[in-house]
Parts: sequence; structure tokens; C-alpha cells
Amino acid sequence: MSENHKPANRLLAALPAKEYQHLLTKLEEVSLPFTETIYAPDEIIRYVYFPNSGIISLLAAVGERSQLEVGIVGNEGMVGLPVFLGVKMSNNHALVQGAGAAMRIKYGGLSDRMQQRRRAAPHSATLHALDDDSNFTICSLQSFSPD
Repeated sequence: MSENHKPANRLLAALPAKEYQHLLTKLEEVSLPFTETIYAPDEIIRYVYFPNSGIISLLAAVGERSQLEVGIVGNEGMVGLPVFLGVKMSNNHALVQGAGAAMRIKYGGLSDRMQQRRRAAPHSATLHALDDDSNFTICSLQSFSPD
């Protein structure tokens, strides 16, 4: 992706240009084939994905053989929220439901950068953009009750 090109992912696009340029050195563009597993329950999350196109579903186990969709992520957000919150695993299954493309960053690359930003500028726009996305996701999931 060109350094002067505005990202298709709206969360990345909301970052200040300088911060985006720094992250761009660690981001790689990947395809999202239909039915690809991004991460599975209780497995280490190796990458955080910022979809440019396509749809990724977050599925929670319901019983032994069923799953329930608890979230949908498109170009407005990111997949791998537990990493941003300092957790390496999730109870959910992230599955591509609509083929597309995404930018992804290794777990260590994002968590290291977030720690650096928190120490250097605890009120930075980067943290606010990602915090807003994670807070929305957490509030949405907390308001969901399968009963």
C-alpha cells in the first residue's frame, strides 16, 4: 500500500498521519478468503486484522456443537480486540464470512506500540481511536444476552 494512500479501514484512517506512517511499516496487506479462520477459541492470537473489505464474524460457543454470532467486523474496525486489551487469547472464533482484504499486524508489533504510546502520550489520538472502538465493542457484547 502506498504511504500516501488513505487506508480503506476507517479505524486506521482515523489515526494521525504520523502514527499511521509508523504503523504502516509493520502492517501487511493480506487477502481474506471466505471461511478462513482468523483465530480460534483458546488459541494464541498472532495477528490483529484491520479489514479493508469483507466481513469477519465473531462467534461464541453455545453448547457443545453450536455457535452464535456475537459480532461483525468490516472496514470500520479491527479483529483481535483481546490483544489491544493485553490478552493473547479469546473465547471467540473469528471467521471470514465475506471475502475481502485486510491490513494485519503481528501481536507483538501492536502491543509494543500501544505500550510505547501509553507511556509517551497517554491522551493520544491513536489510543482514543482504538479505545473508542474497543469500548463500543465491549459495550455491545455486554448488552447481548443469549437468554
